[in-house]
Amino acid sequence: MATQFNYRMMSNRVSDSRSKRKQLQHISEMEKKIEVLQATIANLSPQIEFYENYKKMKQMKNLLLEMKIETLRLKLDLSNAEIEEKRAEIKRLELKTSPQGERHKEVVLSMPYGWDDDLEQIMALCLDHSLPPSLADLYHNQGGTSQSQS
Repeated sequence: MATQFNYRMMSNRVSDSRSKRKQLQHISEMEKKIEVLQATIANLSPQIEFYENYKKMKQMKNLLLEMKIETLRLKLDLSNAEIEEKRAEIKRLELKTSPQGERHKEVVLSMPYGWDDDLEQIMALCLDHSLPPSLADLYHNQGGTSQSQS
């Protein structure tokens, strides 16, 4: 039995020795991988920093462009409002200086909503004295209902 015990003990020592050698070899390989990865990190860190700064710069430029676009939109809205205000003033002055100002006022007041585009045509008809007797007839011909007070 002692031989079997000695054999078993020798076998365990050899196995233990192999296991320790494999473990040391694995640790050595892992240390080499760590060195390689640390070198890669050292090489990539400046590039990462560069691209992060580049990204921030692009985000700031994008924000600046968005602000410029919004400013231009506001200027456009303001210009459109001024244009509409000037058109309304011109129409008001035309009605005020026209010899048939009262007839024009009647036409404007009796216009249904959404007929702003047709207003100039109707005013031209008024000036040519060819406006039908009632705007209701004109409005009925367009498929609507009369809002005229004539």
